[in-house]
Amino acid sequence: MIAWPLDALRAVLGEVIVVAKADTALPPALGVRVWSEPAEPRHPLTGLRRALEPGRPVVVCAAGLPLVGPEVIGALAAGPGAVVACADGRL
Repeated sequence: MIAWPLDALRAVLGEVIVVAKADTALPPALGVRVWSEPAEPRHPLTGLRRALEPGRPVVVCAAGLPLVGPEVIGALAAGPGAVVACADGRL
């Protein structure tokens, strides 16, 4: 499932990095760098925090979003800054 969002990210961005726990089973040929995040806590924000450590702008996309396309990634990358998805008034 990670292949679809990776394709969308690669179509728009110059560098794509996957952030995952060391014990996460990933396909063998992702074609991108993989950064390990701390083992604890086991929460999506742990990966986000790891991605932000270098202090540069990032576009974050969950691996389980097969319908995300390059147009969405491009809009996020060109956006005003922090963008958080909401539905029905909930994050």
